[in-house]
Amino acid sequence: MKHIRSITLALAFSVSTAKTAHAQDRHVAHAPHHGGLVAEVNHMEFELVMKPDTLILHLSEHEKPVDVSKGNAKITLMSGADTQEVALTPNGDHFTASGKFAAAKGSKAVAQVKVGSKSYAPRFVWK
Repeated sequence: MKHIRSITLALAFSVSTAKTAHAQDRHVAHAPHHGGLVAEVNHMEFELVMKPDTLILHLSEHEKPVDVSKGNAKITLMSGADTQEVALTPNGDHFTASGKFAAAKGSKAVAQVKVGSKSYAPRFVWK
């Protein structure tokens, strides 16, 4: 009987700690403010807006825009076998790039962003 009680307690403990760990890792999806795709990395929120001739990457922290004037960023766009690397230019509270851009369902983008002394790598997927 002691053996069954020990197993039951061990199982109950592992389930309760697994739920706690999962809850701490849970990502809260934020709604886009500019009609783009949203990703969050280390409490920094990134929103990627793609238009046929412009890419815009907005940054915010705790719902407030981040000054990116001294930052740098680039994005790698992946659509099927096609890959396009795009350098972005700081523009107030966002980064921009001009060119020809397109994304289909399943396309992905990985950004490399540096603001101040911090670096981020948000990922985006078109669904």
